[in-house]
Amino acid sequence: MPNGQLRTAAALLSIAILLWGCQAAPPEPKPAPPELPAETVEPAAEVVLPAGDILRTAITLLQDGSVDSARHHLESYLEDTPKSRVAKNLIAQIDTPIAEYFPEEHFTVTLARGESLSSVAKTYLNDALKFYALARYNQIDKPAQVVAGQSIRVPATASAIAAREALNAPANNTESAAEVQDGVEAATPVAAQDPQDAVQGATSDVAVDAVQEQTADTEADLLTLAETAANSGDFASAIDLARRARQNAADDPAVEARVRALESRAAEYHYQQAVSAFSRQDLSATISHADAVLDIDPGHTNARVYKTRALELQQKLEALNTSADG
Repeated sequence: MPNGQLRTAAALLSIAILLWGCQAAPPEPKPAPPELPAETVEPAAEVVLPAGDILRTAITLLQDGSVDSARHHLESYLEDTPKSRVAKNLIAQIDTPIAEYFPEEHFTVTLARGESLSSVAKTYLNDALKFYALARYNQIDKPAQVVAGQSIRVPATASAIAAREALNAPANNTESAAEVQDGVEAATPVAAQDPQDAVQGATSDVAVDAVQEQTADTEADLLTLAETAANSGDFASAIDLARRARQNAADDPAVEARVRALESRAAEYHYQQAVSAFSRQDLSATISHADAVLDIDPGHTNARVYKTRALELQQKLEALNTSADG
């Protein structure tokens, strides 16, 4: 290659090297952001229910057939209330072989509208809380889901047989008072509410028999069962249990507040029943419900008025019957 060409090539090579060196260096990668410490998530605090709510929840779970959850709640309740006969009774119904719990001999009843296993257990077994054992006896998984017209096997215990005989005894006929108003102002008609209708669809329709021994030893048990009975329409048992709780804790304002709330509910219920009974001319029921109101609230003026009217009508009926017999 001639010298001129060599010099030209060398010059071009030098320019190329110089241009390559002047090119911008590639940008350096950005440093990674510093790692932040992971946020510590505290476990959610366990919700602790009051003792009464635990027992009420256990009863509801048994009504729905959730046996394992019900047992858990009952065992939890017994940790705080180890003397609770109610909780022990319910656990026994879960654990005891049904052939040992009830005799094989039985008779059959048909559920009327609004009746439940609790009401059948109360009527024939003297203990509404035996609804779950009765469900097991009938191979019913969910006691709350029985329906009107369903046949229920009732174990033929002595109390069940006696109750059946009492129910089958002929009822006394009563005269109507419709013809002896004699100007007495009729009560404003109020739709009658059957106590059994009031419990239909309730989450827990257990009515508590106040005279049986399977009750409780503590105010928590007594008040819980009283409120459960009131929710079932069994206000007589509710008042009895609430007053026993009041006796056990006479100086506890929280107990007194719950008792008074139950008394208020019971008084209103019985007053509405008295008004409804009077509008139907059922004088005995009017007097009975008015007496229940006055037992709770002796100053209840309207209840006293309805009782007085019903008594006056009863006296007129008796006078008419005496005249007719003479």
